[in-house]
Amino acid sequence: MSIHISIDSTITLPKDQLEKFSISVMPMHIVFSGESFDDSVNIDAKGLIERYQQTGEIPSTSACSIGEYQDLFSRLTADGSEVIHFCMASEMSSTYQNAKAAAADFPSVSVVDTHNITSATGLMVLKAAELRNDGYSVREILRRVDEMIGKVRSSFILENLSFLAKNGRCPSVVAFGANVLGIKPSIVVENGKMSVGKKYRGKFDACIVKYIRDLLENNDKIDLSRVSVEYAYGITDAQIDMIKKEVRKYQKFDETLTVYTSSTITAHCGQGVIGVLFLEK
Repeated sequence: MSIHISIDSTITLPKDQLEKFSISVMPMHIVFSGESFDDSVNIDAKGLIERYQQTGEIPSTSACSIGEYQDLFSRLTADGSEVIHFCMASEMSSTYQNAKAAAADFPSVSVVDTHNITSATGLMVLKAAELRNDGYSVREILRRVDEMIGKVRSSFILENLSFLAKNGRCPSVVAFGANVLGIKPSIVVENGKMSVGKKYRGKFDACIVKYIRDLLENNDKIDLSRVSVEYAYGITDAQIDMIKKEVRKYQKFDETLTVYTSSTITAHCGQGVIGVLFLEK
């Protein structure tokens, strides 16, 4: 019996990795003035920011419904396969609850609450896909995944805090105050919650360099199999090259993923966002 792996679109991975490991994506919904779009299907991060710039409206997001998950699980189990579906943190969205409710009608479907988001969780999904390809059972994969959840290291640094402050997703950002004195705090995602991490002052590129050094320098806990450099609309190719160079200065990863973040994540964080994300051993 084969095993399908599926993810919410808030768990970001490059297209080539999705194709390589045959990972299905359930798109979240982006809402502008009552009009709903499907994440990375009929709206991407660039389109979202352009619409925001035209209208001044910060969009909202909505979870996939139970019915949508039922449709996904019905399709993936039609050939008799088992399914492992990874959801974004249950603390941030009702996606996990909806997926679990849908899975009640599908005994061969297992739903994972990752307690995180973005490509940091994507790295865990790739590990699960490798285990599947190596012939591990669903039960063993889920056991390994459960061990990995607490080893996800998810953080990012923003050029501008207005999106996070306005949508209220990170209360400590609101308390801290957006763009105070040119300080650019890092945002840490842990146990399903966002909080303000280390604070940096100066030009954005200089802050990125310090952020990477603080994450990676002399850190012997890192799983060096993969690192994800995730970026939002507004980050240039030159900045991405600079980030990869800085990452290589401190750690020798076997593989570096370059991940353009989804429109759902962009709806909450805005443009000009960089994250260096990895798992620990």
